[in-house]
Amino acid sequence: MGDLPPSIAALEAQGEEIWSHMFEDLGLEVHCIRGDDEEDGLVDEDTCDVNIEAFRQWEPTPPAGEGWKLAWRSVDEDGPNVCFWRERPASAAETL
Repeated sequence: MGDLPPSIAALEAQGEEIWSHMFEDLGLEVHCIRGDDEEDGLVDEDTCDVNIEAFRQWEPTPPAGEGWKLAWRSVDEDGPNVCFWRERPASAAETL
């Protein structure tokens, strides 16, 4: 595989900012939550390991407002994560 095209490489260098713009262009809002920030019992405080059984039963709380849908749940090296998305409310979309 070769190098990324210059325009894509420049966007990738911007990091998370590119994802934000992509979702905005699609008319979506995205909100991600670290599980260990929200729920007790998902991460063992002594070992920092994820409690898989608690993770399987975890029903994360969506952000405030209507229309949020669970996009994904995952566990990575930093612990449990969840991401919600919704269509951008009309008032927010009109200001773009």
